[in-house]
Amino acid sequence: MENLNRKLSLTIGNYSQMANRLEKRNSIFQFVLIYYSIIGIVDALLPKYFDFTTNVSATMNNVFDFWDILIAIILLIFSSQIALFKYPERIKNCMVTLNQLKMLQGALLSSTQTVENAYKEYYEITQNINFLFSRSDFYLSCKNYDVKNQGSEVKTHFSQTEEFFISTRLVLENILYFILIFLPMVIYICLLVF
Repeated sequence: MENLNRKLSLTIGNYSQMANRLEKRNSIFQFVLIYYSIIGIVDALLPKYFDFTTNVSATMNNVFDFWDILIAIILLIFSSQIALFKYPERIKNCMVTLNQLKMLQGALLSSTQTVENAYKEYYEITQNINFLFSRSDFYLSCKNYDVKNQGSEVKTHFSQTEEFFISTRLVLENILYFILIFLPMVIYICLLVF
């Protein structure tokens, strides 16, 4: 029973981490899509109502043109990402499965179900799922499990090198999101100053 409970806790942690990751990406992708759309509209309207051509050199015009192309590319990438990855559907399916696993764990802890039946139901729930967990989901799940249960799941499943690379990847991913959000502001400030 203890082994199944550990398995359930780690699997629930995986689904929870995956749902958080998908929700975060969906929110950021939606925000970036709207944000860059607004920037593209403002960028297209500014020259219509304000005459920048008299004060702007040919080099700066090239920079503005490059900026417009960059905005179009970012919009294309993010709109295709949202369409291809179907985040809302995946989040919904993940949450349904997560709730089924939590109900199974509750039934197991309250002794309303035998261990054999619980194993059977666990494998039925997890077998019908076509989700791909990232290695970072599993790492965060093990890390949370270790904190709550004073376990050693991280050391069991991950080398120190892999742990370093996963942590670095998570930090770099957040830096990328930060850059995507603040890049337009920095570029406009630089263009106004120079």
